[in-house]
Amino acid sequence: MPAADVSVLFTSVLDFGYWSYTTVVVLVTAPFEPVISDPESLELQWVPLDEVEAKELHPGFATSWPDLRTRMPPPSPVPSSGP
Repeated sequence: MPAADVSVLFTSVLDFGYWSYTTVVVLVTAPFEPVISDPESLELQWVPLDEVEAKELHPGFATSWPDLRTRMPPPSPVPSSGP
C-alpha cells in the first residue's frame, strides 16, 4: 500500500516468542488499488467493516478481529454525490 495514502491508527502484535505477527490498522486518506505483493496473500479486497466477520478469515485474524474492531473509530460517512 502506498504510505502516502494511509495514516496509521494503531498496531497490534501477536507474539509467541519464536514467531510474531503485527497487524497495522490504517485510515485510507486517498483511494488506491490494493496489490498482492507477497507469497502469503491469496486475495485482497475492500470490505465494509460490518461485513468483515462474514468473510472466511485466517483463524488468528478471526480471533483478533473483535478486539481490533472495538479499537477502530467509526467509519466516516460517504459524501453524497447529489445536490
